[in-house]
Amino acid sequence: MPYRRRVVSTIFLGLALCVSGSARADRKVVLPGDIRPTHLDGTITVGPDLKLEGTCSLGGVYPPFDIIEDYFYPPNDQYLTLLDPGTCTECATTGTMTVDMVHVSINFRTACDQPVAISILEATEGPCPAPDLNKVLLSPTQFTLTGPGPGTFQFDLNLVDPVCLRGKAFLNVTINQFGAACNTEEFNTPTLAFGDTMECQPCRYYNYYFDGLDLVKDQLCQTVGNWTPGPFLHSVSGSCCDLIPVLPATWGQLKIRYATPRRRRRRLSAMLRTQRLRSSSPPRA
Repeated sequence: MPYRRRVVSTIFLGLALCVSGSARADRKVVLPGDIRPTHLDGTITVGPDLKLEGTCSLGGVYPPFDIIEDYFYPPNDQYLTLLDPGTCTECATTGTMTVDMVHVSINFRTACDQPVAISILEATEGPCPAPDLNKVLLSPTQFTLTGPGPGTFQFDLNLVDPVCLRGKAFLNVTINQFGAACNTEEFNTPTLAFGDTMECQPCRYYNYYFDGLDLVKDQLCQTVGNWTPGPFLHSVSGSCCDLIPVLPATWGQLKIRYATPRRRRRRLSAMLRTQRLRSSSPPRA
């Protein structure tokens, strides 16, 4: 299990487990932070500059509030943030949005290269949407986040293949491994940066990770202001995309359009069969 706060965290966690024997030692634990960054130390662009000027932003667009050491737990440590194009004022007419840039904030404790995988999934329907792992809108795309040194940095990731969102979806930022220099010492791994917990909203932030062969699905921010690593500082930006036009039609029109020709073909086939039978019959004496 990844411990959260060096020696102090280990002591607090040990005491908590002694008090409650039912606590699971393999689940991620959040402890109050001792470092609260109030600003970003820089913005770094990754990928080809496509000269795109997005008019809308979705996801965790908040200033940095705190970090959690050793919270990343690769492989397949997934951080999922709800994207709802219907909330974008600029795209209210269509309720759609083309994502061409992803923004990820992460805290570095040393200069190193941290690989991440970016994907977008459809959201399940219902009052509390969740990621649908079987419906992928953007296949995992690999990026390398190069941290120049200690600090919290926002990385702007340009997507070569933008994707149009036509409904609620989830941005998935996955940590599959640590970069070589990011893991050279026990305390060199990058840390999760997140926004003020008072900005938390339920059904918007999830952390999926594996406990052995079991996929753990933690919904974060279920209680506003509770100690939880969220909201994530993960977001997307882009412009509105057009809806696919659909011709208006009633059930009667559809039956006329598709069923009637089929009946005509059947009648024609029946007439042809009758003619063939008549032509093949021997003439009457």
